[in-house]
Amino acid sequence: MKVILFGAGASFGSELEGRVPPLGEQLFDELAKFAPDTWGSLLPPWPERFRDNFEAAMSSFLIKGDFAAPYQWDMADFFYGEFQVTPTSAYVDLIRGLQQHIKGIAFATLNYETLLFQARDFSGVDEKHFSLCLPHGNAALFCDNVSGNRGVTYSGHVATSGRVRYFHDRREFIREKASNVFPPVMSYYEPSKFTVSGANYIERERAKFKALVEKADRVSVIGARVHAPDRHIWEPLATARGTILYVSGVKGAKCFREWAASEKRMGDIVLESHFRESIGRILEFMLKDS
Repeated sequence: MKVILFGAGASFGSELEGRVPPLGEQLFDELAKFAPDTWGSLLPPWPERFRDNFEAAMSSFLIKGDFAAPYQWDMADFFYGEFQVTPTSAYVDLIRGLQQHIKGIAFATLNYETLLFQARDFSGVDEKHFSLCLPHGNAALFCDNVSGNRGVTYSGHVATSGRVRYFHDRREFIREKASNVFPPVMSYYEPSKFTVSGANYIERERAKFKALVEKADRVSVIGARVHAPDRHIWEPLATARGTILYVSGVKGAKCFREWAASEKRMGDIVLESHFRESIGRILEFMLKDS
């Protein structure tokens, strides 16, 4: 088994033509523009706090006890509907290059948007042959056992569980958003990656990621910065028996090398390039011995 893990940097660098999801430092302003009634209505000091460190600000926002569901719904709406894969997508190029060996590869993404799913479908890969792991959930997922009408409120770290499935389409997403205060199965963008809806699903996906990495002889990490608070990601990677290929630019490479040294990992491969310009190297690494 081989594993490919995608982070925000992968999607940010995936398109030549289409709009791409913002990185963390641009996220607040993008959300404020998209959702003026929620993110765009936050009063000082919140805008600057979110611009400075989105995760830390989100954590404080939850601790303060504000009703975060409308904000999470609008963030999910932003990621679900605003980004479309194009024929020049790096995701498409990568999946097509791996297509003949796709059954032996597990794909994991930390991203909330659906570019990876779209690239799979665009490439003509059957969903049943595409192993997918979502440790932080996704804007396209919802828990259909849990609902609350617009009169329901909650604060802080309220978690619910139940059966999780994909939205059929954007119309279903909008209907659910209009009638249910519980947001999609998508972790808060804060240090603990706490998840309100489908907490049981998220626990299973994180356990699945750990098991996949433990068994893998090769792991590619693309566009995911080293982030120690994400223990469910970086602890399995630290003890992975297989070789890791790390692709996330010059700054990312420096952080990864420091992390690898601290974890006494030897033999991992670090590229100082980004996703698109590294596709050939990624394919070579993933297909070796296939």
